[in-house]
Amino acid sequence: FAHFPAGLVDSIKRLLISGFSCLPPFIVDAATEALTGPQDSVAELTATYQARRDLMLPLLERIDGLRPLRPAGAFYIWVDMQALPAPGQFVEQLLHQGVAVMPGSSFGPAGDDYFRIALTQPAPLLQAAAARIERAVAAQYRSA
Repeated sequence: FAHFPAGLVDSIKRLLISGFSCLPPFIVDAATEALTGPQDSVAELTATYQARRDLMLPLLERIDGLRPLRPAGAFYIWVDMQALPAPGQFVEQLLHQGVAVMPGSSFGPAGDDYFRIALTQPAPLLQAAAARIERAVAAQYRSA
């Protein structure tokens, strides 16, 4: 919703219609170049994320109470945490441990017992995050 002086309403409507229904030509040109130009950077980034996935999956798989799902092409890992004593509190506990993950509930009620961890950090930080996650899981079992 917006409030404009009556004299501007028609101009604002035209601006919004063109802005929402058509992309500016420079964006179309950039997208065309990104899709048809050299793909070296895509291959490099894909390899980086695959290496991070291959590092992180075994670290998460060894943690009792967690079941990471192998991503087919995403730069994040979904982790099933429903076996934990208090899965609803786990994401907040991780935040207090310095690990920011996305609660699965952010994506709807089917995600309530999951969290998503992005593979956007360098390997040493991912390893440190996995160690903190493991300690947080152990703490949940101790307090249950």
